Amino acid sequence: MLEIGLGTGLNALLAMRWSERNKRKVNYFAVEAFPIEQEVLNSLNYAEILEINPELFSAVHKVGSKKVQLSEYFFFCISSR
Repeated sequence: MLEIGLGTGLNALLAMRWSERNKRKVNYFAVEAFPIEQEVLNSLNYAEILEINPELFSAVHKVGSKKVQLSEYFFFCISSR
């Protein structure tokens, strides 16, 4: 899966939740030229609403350009350009 413009990361979190619920492997690649400021990210309550670990939400924005496994079925990578 490829996302151009990660933004707040909501699409990535929903994809991760879907992959876990359906036990389907997802390789998610995102490109973000203008990352959201940490202050904005801190104000979002996606983890609470989606009932996921808040550390996973933070990880989506801190992964860097290497591919990492964020859950049993979800692999994620982000490029800043």
